[in-house]
Amino acid sequence: MMLTFVAVALAFLPVSPPLQEQEQSISLYVPDDIAPAMNPYVVCRLQSVGATMYDKDNKPTPALVEKGGDCSAIRTKAVADADAVLTQAGKKDGARAKLIAKTVKSIDAFAEAEGRLMVSAAEKAQAAGKKAD
Repeated sequence: MMLTFVAVALAFLPVSPPLQEQEQSISLYVPDDIAPAMNPYVVCRLQSVGATMYDKDNKPTPALVEKGGDCSAIRTKAVADADAVLTQAGKKDGARAKLIAKTVKSIDAFAEAEGRLMVSAAEKAQAAGKKAD
């Protein structure tokens, strides 16, 4: 069963332009059984592209990295944790590696797309501000 990241981490919402301003929609699917292991990597990657994350009380969470920061150590731990979960579930080596690699690739693509959306929205807001002047 696949679970959208949005449902996995409602407490971790990136700051993005309002939906009506976005020209496209992006989503991330992380398998249920490894979602808890991958969540820190998702958060780190989103923060690395400039997103501010919020907790369940709508308060900003401490940043794991600054914008442009390196998430490789968090990725390494997330991969090891996901592999341990899948090993315990009896998944074969090749299947574990393939699922984890696909998930990491999806997380990276999602973060990059989110970063592009944020830049695009900022540029549009700046252009709208110049027109209003």
